[in-house]
Amino acid sequence: MWHLSTSALALALSLSAAAAPTPAQPKIFRRLTSGASVVSLSRTNSITDLETGQFNETFCMAHMVYLERKQYANAMAYFKNTGEVHPDLNISAEQLQATHARLFRRQGSPNTTITLTDIGPDLLWSGPVQVGTPPKTFNVDFDTGSSDFFLAPDRTMRWEKPTDSRRASTANGFKISFGDGSSVVTEGRQDVVTMGGLAITNTAVGAVTQLSPSFTNAGGDTSDGLMGMAFPVLAESKQNPYFTNLAKLSPTQGMMSFKFVGRNAPGSELTVGGMDTAAFTGSVAFSPVLTTQGQPPSFGLSKWVRQVLSQFATIDTGTSAIIAPQADAQSIYAAIPGSKLGANGLFTYPCKANPTVALSFAGQSFAMNPADMSLGTDATNTTCTGAIVPSAQRNAWLVGDSFLKNVYSGVAL
Repeated sequence: MWHLSTSALALALSLSAAAAPTPAQPKIFRRLTSGASVVSLSRTNSITDLETGQFNETFCMAHMVYLERKQYANAMAYFKNTGEVHPDLNISAEQLQATHARLFRRQGSPNTTITLTDIGPDLLWSGPVQVGTPPKTFNVDFDTGSSDFFLAPDRTMRWEKPTDSRRASTANGFKISFGDGSSVVTEGRQDVVTMGGLAITNTAVGAVTQLSPSFTNAGGDTSDGLMGMAFPVLAESKQNPYFTNLAKLSPTQGMMSFKFVGRNAPGSELTVGGMDTAAFTGSVAFSPVLTTQGQPPSFGLSKWVRQVLSQFATIDTGTSAIIAPQADAQSIYAAIPGSKLGANGLFTYPCKANPTVALSFAGQSFAMNPADMSLGTDATNTTCTGAIVPSAQRNAWLVGDSFLKNVYSGVAL
């Protein structure tokens, strides 16, 4: 999650959001900054049915549960590493520990392998990463909301041959808690990890020792593992993630940038070590990424503008929706005639309202496509489910793909 100090968040208007879709995919033109390279991204699922445009409530609510548990897993890692409650959450240390214990309570013996429900990984973006010497290619999920890198056991078996790598075992094994409440144990390794041709030695990699086959087989997910791209303070391994090491080794390349194309169309990309200046229009808005309170972002809807009270936002590529503090969400939907809070905790509104939401960073406003404000329609195509989801536990906004599809985003470490 990108919200810590000594970094900068960069946002610009994405060309994919500004341009109308064309029947044929145009040839991709890139203009990379010096030292940057591109990793192509793909994703396997969506809360919105891509054929009918209807809202999949079952899948969405499962994803919300996944996000809540992921949030508390990260918060507990932050608490263990800093002794403080994560600033995103409006809870005490005692409440954090009690909620974490409840969410991750397990049944059976400590050695029981629990079948995982493959919900969260389906909504992550995946791409190729090379590990070892000589390098082996793995397709992993990228998550800016976590900080550990692990490979699943049926995949790491290809990597564990002695001739494959000059890997080193470490004492930094770690336990990973997944969004469905299950957890697995990893064996700590250090190896050469390469993304987009940029190789970093002695990168921490967790080789999972207990994991159900359903993690890689269920729901169409074909990833080999997960690479956390957030800051070290969230790392269960207590090791620096790949991008932190890249920034230390080469400060000029300490940047990662994302271009997300909506509706699962091809062309989504991660730029490692810089940005693709051909992927956006206009100027780049650089916003300091802080732990302290700063100027609140403002959010506008069509003719109505609401100044919300949140002091910072978290960018998370593993979140499809936008999670907002309760009062902020209520303020926004109050500006949309006919909006209602449903029993499932989500707001709906008349699709004909077609609200345009704009988020402001560093004084620059970025408008969302009205279609991205909706997670899908009902069967009559008249009622839309809002992409901004209220949360009573959060102090900060959690900004996911519903917004990120409309901008070119990056973080400089």
